[in-house]
Amino acid sequence: MRWTIGLLVAGLAGCAEDHSKAQAHLAECAQQSGQKQYLQAIAACQRALAAEPSLVEARLLIGDILLKHGQFDRAIAHYQQVLQNHPEHSAAYEALGDVYARLRRNDQATAAYQRALDQATDQAALYRKLALIYGDQNRYAAAVDALQQAQTLAPQHARTYYNLGMLYQRQAQYDGQWS
Repeated sequence: MRWTIGLLVAGLAGCAEDHSKAQAHLAECAQQSGQKQYLQAIAACQRALAAEPSLVEARLLIGDILLKHGQFDRAIAHYQQVLQNHPEHSAAYEALGDVYARLRRNDQATAAYQRALDQATDQAALYRKLALIYGDQNRYAAAVDALQQAQTLAPQHARTYYNLGMLYQRQAQYDGQWS
């Protein structure tokens, strides 16, 4: 019995040590990323994942760095891996939507942002991003609805008003073209 308890305590101590190492590597990753030392940041995140494979923050940070460098497929793979293990992770859906938006894969971006909104209905930024996709698809009524929702959640955000004005202008030009 004491032997079993000893093994359990030793195992838990090892887990705690791995977690501490992972957190240290994650902090290094964030620091290197902030200093625009992206290769070192990715290496630090990979060390964090080696110590703790389920560390979501490291995988998201790697995805963000890859996105900044136009490595879209690799970024998508990291975000999707987060979602495989944490299907309710709104930040991963948002990041996935950002990649799809950059690639102008608007239907996939819309679906990803909608999934993020399913988890975080209070995020005005998600509604603004969704509105931009709708506007790009000439779905002006849906874009206006999304921006109005963003406006309700964050009435002080000036960019929302600007985007709404630009959207009304685009809609008038689009409608005038068919008159």
